[in-house]
Amino acid sequence: MNRTEQIRRAQADIASMTAPDLPVLPPIVGADIWEQVIIRADGQCECEECAARKHRKADGRCWATSTPGRPLHAVPRDDPSGISPMMPGADQLLALCDDCHAAAQARVRRARQDAAKQAMRDAPVLFEMAADDP
Repeated sequence: MNRTEQIRRAQADIASMTAPDLPVLPPIVGADIWEQVIIRADGQCECEECAARKHRKADGRCWATSTPGRPLHAVPRDDPSGISPMMPGADQLLALCDDCHAAAQARVRRARQDAAKQAMRDAPVLFEMAADDP
């Protein structure tokens, strides 16, 4: 059997599987922590802040679950952008779907931009140029 036939056979095997047959694989780095977070969340997105989002809710939470093609993200509770000098423990992480993770990152980005703009407004002026200076 040549390589092309092997690929076709593998694709056919995968296509014949249903979603429950396919495993949801954790990321390579931090797999044990990711699994703890997903198990604690019962495989469901833990977002409760996206009330304005157009996805359905189940008991106040996003309805998205971890699936083979779209696993949930384990992100820090206090900074969903994921910028952290150290790996937080499972109790400091939330399980978020792609949409809620992107929305949380956008909220953090907007807050940082607003804080930077406010800091620029509040900063003392070092040099002032007069309009009539050459």
